[in-house]
Amino acid sequence: MTTIPSRRTEILRLAAETALTLPVLPSGFWFHKDIRDNLFYALHLHLAACREDIPLAADRQTAKDTAENMLLRVLRLQQRDPEAERYGHWPLNLGNDPQSAPAHPLPAELVGNILSLYYVKFQAYLSDALKDELKTSLTHLHRSKIYDVPQQAFHHHEAKLFNMKVTLGAGLGDSELAEDGHRNLQAILHRLTSRGFQEYGCLPWFWHWVQAFTCTWEITEDPQIRQTAARVLEWLWTYRAKCYLQGAWIGPRSRSLANDAPADRNYIADYIQFGDFSLPSAIYRLEGFALFDYEVPAEIAAAARSGETSEWNFTVPPHPHTANDQPLHQFIYRTEQFAVGGVYERVEEFDNEQIRWAVSLPIRKDASANQLYFFHPGKHYKPGDLRHASDFGEILLHRQTAAALYPVPAGEDGTIVGALPLGEWTTRGNDWFGSVDDVYFAVFLARPATATIGSDKLALTCSGSDNGVVVEVASREEAAAQEITTLEQWAERLAARRPQFAGRGEQGCSVSYRTFQGTELLLNVPAGGGTPERKINSSDLSFDRFEPIARMAVTCSS
Repeated sequence: MTTIPSRRTEILRLAAETALTLPVLPSGFWFHKDIRDNLFYALHLHLAACREDIPLAADRQTAKDTAENMLLRVLRLQQRDPEAERYGHWPLNLGNDPQSAPAHPLPAELVGNILSLYYVKFQAYLSDALKDELKTSLTHLHRSKIYDVPQQAFHHHEAKLFNMKVTLGAGLGDSELAEDGHRNLQAILHRLTSRGFQEYGCLPWFWHWVQAFTCTWEITEDPQIRQTAARVLEWLWTYRAKCYLQGAWIGPRSRSLANDAPADRNYIADYIQFGDFSLPSAIYRLEGFALFDYEVPAEIAAAARSGETSEWNFTVPPHPHTANDQPLHQFIYRTEQFAVGGVYERVEEFDNEQIRWAVSLPIRKDASANQLYFFHPGKHYKPGDLRHASDFGEILLHRQTAAALYPVPAGEDGTIVGALPLGEWTTRGNDWFGSVDDVYFAVFLARPATATIGSDKLALTCSGSDNGVVVEVASREEAAAQEITTLEQWAERLAARRPQFAGRGEQGCSVSYRTFQGTELLLNVPAGGGTPERKINSSDLSFDRFEPIARMAVTCSS
């Protein structure tokens, strides 16, 4: 296996070469949708051009000049009027006229830490002009006090802003500010180890947490602050290792961007730290990970790469954007070839981007869909964007099987939608049977589906009321042990054990199923709502065995 430094260099070069091919718009920027894309590509190109050990297709000085000019353009879009409402901030969406784009509160949270890191760590590579402009931007951030917020939500915004106290302190010599930030970071560490991580499976938020604390770890000279950052990073990466399968984020997610569902494409940090999958040739989301020297402790990396079958039942605190104070119950079953995971409670997270349950494969070399899931569309849903579920849906998860019912009230559209990974698929009535990579799928549907074949996924639509789905997944090796060696044999064997779906009536809607391993499952949703009945081999599913995530043992300590 390659080393972390070599994979970091590989990403740095890939990002730099990509930047050199980006068309420059009339405004002088590469991107208008998100100013941060310009910044991250320019930083990677600049660092690669300054390192003699990284070959580039372009002349090295030309590449360096291109990167520096882009960085200067980005930095100078900062609002530097102390009387302005968004003093210290940059615009986010540059629109048609970047020079007139209004400042936005989001970019500074993340780029403030990255800029501090670049200013401190790579001083030897900075021209006088770039050094002065970086210091000017950091000085305005410092004076703006955008980091001066109450510590109350313990979410990604606070994580970034409180780390900014430390990184600005390191960059500008403000030890008092750095100490104040350290107190905030200690409180975050205490919250993680006492209550847990409320932004579960949060893409891209999780990576913003990691980047903010890594910036602190990289550039602080205070050993106590560095120790606190290291402990938080170990907690975060231990959590990542439990929710990981060869570049994929398994289990439920409080938020997923379009790049993350139904294909995991935010894989750069995983590739650098774990390196146990083939890197797709395209970058879908570039942030700052190739700028860091931090390495995940070997014990955590080994846990992430482990091919041992494991089951994890845990609770997480409710998301800060919700009024509910009850914990959420989550389940993950992971094997070397696939994973099944989900959260039992429906929660409307930020922008309604919760992914409730999914069957996941490792990420695929062509970056096509590696997730299988269904949902009933809700607020913000748009056809073609397989996110944004409604409130309707109940699930039962057991090892290699996921069952879901969608009791949509009478008079409302009960259509559900879903995604299947590309592979070899065949149908039997309403049901779909697939062979994808090293895995067989059985997808049983209560209603017929129409399919749209895309370049990266199969999109299914099931119209009608009382919709439901049961998904069973098995490795080829497991199937072969039952004398199943072809897709046709798998389809014939599984079709014979089709689940029993019952529509709405006095007893509500239900589905019963005997799994490939012989376990009897029952999911029943009472008429008019109420607590669903979930049985495994005639016994009620109990949440008593779900351990709080705060008790998650960190694999190692500093």
